[in-house]
Amino acid sequence: MGSALSSAIQSSLSMCCSKNVYQIRVAGPAQAGKTSIIKWMKYRQFFKLTPTEGLEVDRVDYPDTALVMWDTRQHFEDMVRPHHLDIRGIIYVVDSSDPGRLRIATRALDRLLRDLPDAGVLLVFAAKQDRPGAMPVADIQHQLQLQQLVDKECGVFACSAKTGEGIDEGIAWLVRQLRQQDGTGCCSSDQAIPCFLQQVPS
Repeated sequence: MGSALSSAIQSSLSMCCSKNVYQIRVAGPAQAGKTSIIKWMKYRQFFKLTPTEGLEVDRVDYPDTALVMWDTRQHFEDMVRPHHLDIRGIIYVVDSSDPGRLRIATRALDRLLRDLPDAGVLLVFAAKQDRPGAMPVADIQHQLQLQQLVDKECGVFACSAKTGEGIDEGIAWLVRQLRQQDGTGCCSSDQAIPCFLQQVPS
């Protein structure tokens, strides 16, 4: 695992000179839809996947920004701490159609925020909004106790990896916050879709 992790980190950090490249921790309860969201970002379609085992690293490139997303069911922080990985943001995914697991998700989020205090932006995806009875964003935000737990930039977006609904909007917000923290900003535009999403991976 150690050599594989080192190779993944070196690969993720290569070819960075022409883009803003951000390392992103992807987390959330098992089978919440984390990997499906990442695959939709890369391929613009839904994949029915088995639960992630071990470590999975995906990079999604936009014209002037790249996101390197670290998805693992193991205790990620213990794995990467020796490599001094600079995690800049967190994507936390919860299953909107399974309110019974939100208490577990809240405890896990609290631990994650303590483990990654330097990650400056938190994006919460309320996933599986296509399912009947999915909870609205306001209820999920309340159940996760975000006002009490979070002391950084935080955005909550309803989404569905089956339809793609809400994913671009959430990622647009995440990158905008990251670039503002860097002082680079995002080029101004009156269009509904921010500039870095005008081109998407095919």
